[in-house]
This record gives sequence, structure tokens and C-alpha cells, in this order.
Amino acid sequence: HNIMLKFLTYKIIPEKKLIIEYFCGQIFLNDVTKLKLSETKDDEFDPNYNFIVDLRDAKFYYNEAKIRAYVDFLSENKKVFGQRRIAHITKTPNQVTVCTMFDLFKDKLPIKIKVVSSVRAAIEYVGLTDRDIYLVESWINRIKVHYSEKILN
Repeated sequence: HNIMLKFLTYKIIPEKKLIIEYFCGQIFLNDVTKLKLSETKDDEFDPNYNFIVDLRDAKFYYNEAKIRAYVDFLSENKKVFGQRRIAHITKTPNQVTVCTMFDLFKDKLPIKIKVVSSVRAAIEYVGLTDRDIYLVESWINRIKVHYSEKILN
């Protein structure tokens, strides 16, 4: 059984000015920087779109130095970051710690970050309405099914 240890993906929804990210498995710094670089190459990418990032299935292998390095990477890639809000959906202390350190170190990046525990709270934070919950949840669920099929095949 060849189990994929990680999976990161994103979806841009221009009409909602939203980017959803889903992380699963063992996540290292270079995985996230690769994802960010591929997002910025996407024709629909806009640095001012808000983010909902589902981290509930991820385990981060980060330390303080790695998070500082990630903030430096973002600072050097101006087109990656505009004025925006990021809601991180978490469920483990590991995920909360990484998000909290990122928030502490983000310094001059023009972003606001909140750690939440549900899609509804994430939706509220990025200024969408309850009607958008299904849109976000259905995409996340489709991605999870797609990912689990990849593992099983």
C-alpha cells in the first residue's frame, strides 16, 4: 500500500474574492512555498482575495526558524500578498501553534489572521455569508474524496 504522505491544493473563487486551500498529511515549509508559487501563477489569482485554509488534516513539521523563513519568503514575493484576511481552520494544538507563530512573526505583511475551528467561523471572518458555507464545505469534501481515492488506488 503506497500511502501518499501529503496533499496540498487550492481553489480560487473570483466571484467571492476567495481562495480556499486544503492541506493534508505531513507538511513541511517547502510544500507550502511551492503551493504559494503555483497559486500566484494562476490567471485567476489576486493578492487581495481572502483565504480560508483548511488545516484540520495536516501535521506541520515546522519550528520557529522555519516560520520566520516563510514570512521572509512572503515578504520578498510582494505579488503573493495584498490586504487580506486569512482564516485557518484547525483542530489540533500543532496546527494552532503554527498559525499563532505565523501571526506573531508576520510583522509588516498587510494581512489579518484568525484561527477558527469551523467553516462557519472562517466564512464569517472573511466577510462571506452563511449561504457560502455549502460552497466551501462541498469543495473541501470533494477534495477529501479525491485524495482518499488517490491513496486507495
